[in-house]
Amino acid sequence: MKKLFITFAALFIASPVWAACIPSGVTDQYIYFVAVDSTDFTTRETGLTTFTVYRSRNGAAAAAMTTPTINETDSTNMPGVYELLLDEDMTISAGNDVEEMVFHITQASMAAVTRTIELCRPKITAGNTLDVTATGEAGLNFSNTAGTIDAAEIGTDAITATKIAASAIGASEIATDAIGAAEIATAAITNAEVSFDGSELTAIPWNASWDTEVESEANDAIVANHLDHLLAADYDPATPPGVSTAWINELVESDAGVTRFTVNALEQGPSGSGASAASIADAVWDEAQADHVTAGSFGVTASEIASILADTGEIGSAGAGLTAVPYNSAWDADIQSEANDAIVANHLDHLLAVDYDPATPPGVATAWMNELVESDAGVTRYTVNALENGPSGSGASAATIADAVWDEARSGHVTAGSFGEYVLADVQLWDGTTVTTPLETSSDIADAVWDETQSTHTTAGSFGETATEIASILVDTTEIGAAGAGLTGVPYNSAWDTDIESEVNDALIAQHLDHLFAANYDPASKPGSATALLNELVEDDAGVSRYTVNALENAPSGSGASAASIADAVWDEAQADHVTAGSFGVTASEIASILTDTGTTGVAIAADAIGAGQIAADAIGSSEIAADAIGSSELATTAANEVRDALLAATVDGTIDLQCALALAVAYGSGDWDLAGSTVTYRNPGDTADRIVGTTSASAFDATTITCP
Repeated sequence: MKKLFITFAALFIASPVWAACIPSGVTDQYIYFVAVDSTDFTTRETGLTTFTVYRSRNGAAAAAMTTPTINETDSTNMPGVYELLLDEDMTISAGNDVEEMVFHITQASMAAVTRTIELCRPKITAGNTLDVTATGEAGLNFSNTAGTIDAAEIGTDAITATKIAASAIGASEIATDAIGAAEIATAAITNAEVSFDGSELTAIPWNASWDTEVESEANDAIVANHLDHLLAADYDPATPPGVSTAWINELVESDAGVTRFTVNALEQGPSGSGASAASIADAVWDEAQADHVTAGSFGVTASEIASILADTGEIGSAGAGLTAVPYNSAWDADIQSEANDAIVANHLDHLLAVDYDPATPPGVATAWMNELVESDAGVTRYTVNALENGPSGSGASAATIADAVWDEARSGHVTAGSFGEYVLADVQLWDGTTVTTPLETSSDIADAVWDETQSTHTTAGSFGETATEIASILVDTTEIGAAGAGLTGVPYNSAWDTDIESEVNDALIAQHLDHLFAANYDPASKPGSATALLNELVEDDAGVSRYTVNALENAPSGSGASAASIADAVWDEAQADHVTAGSFGVTASEIASILTDTGTTGVAIAADAIGAGQIAADAIGSSEIAADAIGSSELATTAANEVRDALLAATVDGTIDLQCALALAVAYGSGDWDLAGSTVTYRNPGDTADRIVGTTSASAFDATTITCP
């Protein structure tokens, strides 16, 4: 289309419609003027300096520019042409889109010059243009946009299921860790939303890939209770870990950096006598089973079997009873195994369950227990330094104790259910003859106890009764079959960490092990069983713990094992040494077989189990998606187009949407225009369509017709 050019006469002040439009806030633009002789008004003046410039914006009083910058453009090729920098008072007033501004320029040798401009509020960032399609339509190039689109920029319900293409958002479209626990609304995914009751999960095998994580959490719980300082980590008695009144911390002190028992702890030392032979024998045979639950010992089999019976009772025929499996208690043995691994990693198994070699102590040499003991021809004993605060004395000799044990009258130990009554009535030698004289050694007694035939011991609540219970359990477990064999790929969920560590910590607290370092130990009201190992070793001394006379009878000047240590040795005997068919010892392998049969390894979620119907309405909103999680690279082309269309369709002013507003802005700012009398027509850049038609006057422009694409 033909362009309309208008030439203005010199010094003619153009109407505001044609004045230069300078964006508000821009201070680097120039306007040009011609300096002519002040007498003939024709001759162009060159080389002028020292100008005076007054300005006025939107009717304000005239104000002199502080330091006007005026340059001569080119005195040779453009004589008399000068340029004024517009760098003062260039910000438009609030509420206005356009303001007129006048500049009056004087100099002694030239005629005065007056120039006007329009100061405009930019509708797009100054110095930039909007993207336009090849056909002249306004649009958005998403690879040329700044910032991000957050929830606040997207209208309610602007993005619906119909606006997102099928499969547009897959694993590759969502940033790593974009949807975590914090991104899912509370109760968004529950049994009701996932819509399965676990009926397809008839058995859950343990997943070996969880081992490291579970052991790590168990170890965290042990470290949190400072139990690693028993053997695995250095124990500094000058700055003890945990609570200063905890059991161990209260019993020891620093001796130039080395741990030793306090005077108070040892004041009941070997100046007294040790336990009598009769009391040792009584302690061995009258020991309650409930006090021996160390993992891997025979004493723990009773509680393990009770747990197995409870678990297998819920299994039903072929696993029919497993109708819903949130957290399967059949995992207990595996978690206990991992917890045991953590205990072994901290060498706590050497407290009761496995051999402790004082010549090559496990863990760190400066750990609490390692620093207190030494080797005496392969046998552990407290060091001189550890016992130097103890009084001197001696206990019963080994010969005296041995004589008292073997010469103890059988008639004095006939309490029903006790080991004394058991030996008197039921123990037989391997050849079937009745015992009429004491066995030769304590090892022979232990072997006879654990290798005893089960069939002759069926009293309710006794270890003998476990034989028939185990047989029943084996019958039940044969019905399980391979129902859970398929669930082998369930990964370990790190979200379980806190719960598993909490459960392990609960187990430590339930066994009162937190009182070793982490919690206060009150010897006047001891936690747990009064006859437990550590409780039996100490007593109250005005609120402070100290070892009992009996506990210290083996101090350097005395000899002989305590009743408690002999009883513990009997009941904590390693199972692996007793595997004779039909004996109590063989129950270990049978229980291991049961655990293998009933072993369950996790829960598998079926393919497509969590679909659109399983996620609650509004479960995933702007607060549930991480910042920058969904950008241009995370949306498929069709999805990006749908977002673009939704944005362009958004209303920005009355009935005008964003697409129309952009088209009008492009036509006004960079399109073609026609002037016919007082009618001005703005057309699109391709000159194919009218966009704005209106009338103009000396002071205003009124749009009469707006045409959107």
